[in-house]
Amino acid sequence: MARCSPDEMKATLIGLYMCTDGSPNAHVPPQCVGSKLESGEARAVYADCLKRLVRKAYATKHPTRGGITYNITACGAEVARKLLKEGDLVIDWSARC
Repeated sequence: MARCSPDEMKATLIGLYMCTDGSPNAHVPPQCVGSKLESGEARAVYADCLKRLVRKAYATKHPTRGGITYNITACGAEVARKLLKEGDLVIDWSARC
């Protein structure tokens, strides 16, 4: 499995933010996040990126009868808003949200 780079993590977080409209109450399937990503490289590793975002508390994983859905946390939504506003924001991915 391909590993997720910091830029791909940012793209995946923004994709999740766009799918949920920034709402921590919205649950979306991983395919929605993948559809929001522009680059082919990011699409190839978005599943790994989602797992990493869950580990770092930027997102949560919600098992359902039909599969797995994800939602963005309040902290993840705040970081995504900053990324959309500033663009080149440096994020310390080694720390939890």
